[in-house]
Amino acid sequence: MRPGDYVVLYTDGCSDIRRDDAPLGEQGLLDTVRGLQFETAAELGEVICAAFGLNDPSNEPIDDETLIVLTPKEHQTPRISLTERFTIMAKTLGLMRIQ
Repeated sequence: MRPGDYVVLYTDGCSDIRRDDAPLGEQGLLDTVRGLQFETAAELGEVICAAFGLNDPSNEPIDDETLIVLTPKEHQTPRISLTERFTIMAKTLGLMRIQ
């Protein structure tokens, strides 16, 4: 993933949302989300919830409706030296004691 990429995780309660007496399903979710305008991961979550009507108190949920939006941070990951890599590997394999 790169900055500007987003991953949206959702429970089946979101795909079970009904439109025209039929569940949206995966394709309906994709069709609804395409073209939404947003600038941040938090804003994307809000506009998806609004598009699905999840914030509408008159909508009675059929199932749990959980939505998580992930995006990477803008900074570079620090480089790890070869010694640090071997130390991490040794600790992971139980060859070195974790302090």
